[in-house]
Amino acid sequence: MDISLKDLKQPFEDPDGNKYDGLDDCISSLTDRNGASSEQADKLCRKWIKHYKYKTQIESKSSEDGSESNWEDRLTSSESSEDIEIEFPQGEIQIACAICREEFEEYPENIRKKPNLVCRRCDEKAVNADGEDPTAGPHDGQGDRLVFIDGHKCWRRIRFGSFFTHKDSYDCDSYDEFYDLHYD
Repeated sequence: MDISLKDLKQPFEDPDGNKYDGLDDCISSLTDRNGASSEQADKLCRKWIKHYKYKTQIESKSSEDGSESNWEDRLTSSESSEDIEIEFPQGEIQIACAICREEFEEYPENIRKKPNLVCRRCDEKAVNADGEDPTAGPHDGQGDRLVFIDGHKCWRRIRFGSFFTHKDSYDCDSYDEFYDLHYD
């Protein structure tokens, strides 16, 4: 989900119900109130704006189609194609694939601590943005980093001819944005 300049200026609420009059107000509030750096505050506020935008879209869609489910229920339901929270956060040892939910042991523990890791079985189904088999280069940044697996947007971390793949929880526009939002 993209955030437009208009979205950055719109009022929104954080997950705790605190209200802000846009990105600048949020950044100012977090730096003043919590002592956060402006860079940390900017990242967090943008994340909250994405959450709020998606939440309001779900609520709007629910009211249009007459469904009574709230947005949290829609996010966790199987019909929701977008995950708002990182299902398998960095630092926690992941035991199941972020896509198929099957247990895996093919990665060493240090790799299984990376966010939203995808198993090799699912990764074999990956296609690039053109619907073709993705390529992998011998060095970081070479080859297709953006891939899609069973309709899920994913990003590959390519290093020394090897790679592992992560499911994207925020519909990021670049690997750098993915890294900023998924890693501590």
